[in-house]
Amino acid sequence: MHVGLPPCRIIKRQIQLIMEKLKTLLKNHDWHYGRSDDMRAWRRGNESNKQIHSAMMELGNTPEVIELYNQHKPF
Repeated sequence: MHVGLPPCRIIKRQIQLIMEKLKTLLKNHDWHYGRSDDMRAWRRGNESNKQIHSAMMELGNTPEVIELYNQHKPF
């Protein structure tokens, strides 16, 4: 017998964790990395961008996720 959280609570917790990860990624993202002359800065920004979009895809691009993204995007 499995002792612990029911499956629905496990899924909700996973969603919360991914949402927190997304918030952190958005907060720390260099939104202007594409304009950088420094290749290292560009690579970091590009990798961060990939992680942001991956987390958004995991969460399903819901209105809540899109709103969070738009709140952090400066343009």
